[in-house]
Amino acid sequence: MLMNANSKQTARCTCGYDRAGLENDALCPECGLLDLANPDGWFKTLWSTNRSSSARASCIFGFANLALALLVTLSLPILLFAGGGGGANMGFIYPGLAWMLIISPVALITVVFAIIPSPNGHWPLALFGISLAVIAVGMPALLFLVIMSVA
Repeated sequence: MLMNANSKQTARCTCGYDRAGLENDALCPECGLLDLANPDGWFKTLWSTNRSSSARASCIFGFANLALALLVTLSLPILLFAGGGGGANMGFIYPGLAWMLIISPVALITVVFAIIPSPNGHWPLALFGISLAVIAVGMPALLFLVIMSVA
């Protein structure tokens, strides 16, 4: 889908080549394919082409889990190094509890939604949801290990 001549934006090939001046059916001189990039972006395309409700739920839970993991990960250094002395360092307790009681169960829910089969182009979006869950589970644990090895 090429834009009209008055438009400043032209269609691009998936390899990134600007197709300005090429015919609609001309092969890309860069990669030799006739594969136009979607101007809407990859996630919007992924979301709109996958109608599976379980895959969409998996993706939504994956994003929510990633946000929770990011919150725990950002609070981890603050909690670990803001000990006031006397008693247990809450920096060891709160992130671990959040990881065990919130992040890991939500990741499990994400995976359960992702593996519920659906005939409507399920797997690309479901795999994206699983990827978000894996990142969300691994991010706080990895940062904790890095901080402990440095401290």
